[in-house]
Amino acid sequence: MVIGVGILDTRTMQNPRLSSKLLVDMDVLHDPTSDQRYGPRWLISRNSELRQLRRRWFHRFINEQEPMQATGSKVTQHTGENKGRNVIYRGCFKAPENLTVTFPASLIQSNLTVEMCSEFCSKKEFPLAIIGRPECYCGYPTMHFTLHDSVDRLFCSRLQNVSSMAEVPREENYYHVYQTPVQGFKGEKDHWRSRRTICVKTHESGKREIEMFDSAILLIRNPYKSLMAEFNRKCAGHLGYATDRNWKSKEWPDFVNSYASWWASHVLDWLKYGKHLFVIHYEDLKQNLIPKLKEMVEFLNMTVTEDRLLCVENNRDGNFKRSGARQKDFEPFTQEMKDLINSYILTVDEALKRRNLTGLPREYVPR
Repeated sequence: MVIGVGILDTRTMQNPRLSSKLLVDMDVLHDPTSDQRYGPRWLISRNSELRQLRRRWFHRFINEQEPMQATGSKVTQHTGENKGRNVIYRGCFKAPENLTVTFPASLIQSNLTVEMCSEFCSKKEFPLAIIGRPECYCGYPTMHFTLHDSVDRLFCSRLQNVSSMAEVPREENYYHVYQTPVQGFKGEKDHWRSRRTICVKTHESGKREIEMFDSAILLIRNPYKSLMAEFNRKCAGHLGYATDRNWKSKEWPDFVNSYASWWASHVLDWLKYGKHLFVIHYEDLKQNLIPKLKEMVEFLNMTVTEDRLLCVENNRDGNFKRSGARQKDFEPFTQEMKDLINSYILTVDEALKRRNLTGLPREYVPR
């Protein structure tokens, strides 16, 4: 989740009086159990052992991925012809009334290309490159440039695939908007005590780790969707899908039996040891993004401008995710797996309600 990216001014973030905040992500599931007879006490008592197993698996997975990432970086550095392939066309939009006020950085060059403008804006860490020969502007979506009302796609279709904007004249008062590769997570490598970030994400759930923080946002996702997402990540990285062979192998049922309980034990530990907890469900966040973000920011005792919320809304479908179409109707869970997972769903639902919190969304609960 991107709650802490660019929302506050630096004076607010550097305030030493700010409490330590934590965003707890429930998208990754880990840790073993295979007997449904065990209840919450067993899950909590086993948490230390489960966490160690998860850490070992995680470090092994990272080590396996490093050679692939190193190879990829070499290709990016040495293949100049691929430079523009990470630039995504967002559409053709009418120019705002005052370009220099709306867009913080600009470049004028007679032989301007999409790649040149994108590289210029990327170096300045802007997510949008706005092009109208010979002008290049860099910026973000704002109230004055919302990216909501693009013109008919046919109007700009002749420009979408050209590498040089000099080949085709620009339509007056309309600019072509591209998304640059700058879509990363600022601050993700900062130490959580640096005060440069609003909150940090963690998958930890041990008593000692939880008690380090004054408050936390607990983000819970449907365990069925989470298990599939984590298995895809384990087998094919953050953007890939596990193959049919992976799903049909012994690895999949072993994965469910070994790691499904982490979903429950993680929530139970944060409910038990968390000092000041705000629970939010992933599906509610997707359905009502801006209202839920406002609730989260209010919990963090921060302020946020409408421009920053608009920026989030315009980037809700970023590149750092899998396409949902490929496995829309795929059902990898056996009845035995469902019985196991459903028992955890009921346990977590009851634990939330005992704390006078909203129970799990209906789509989680078996009927």
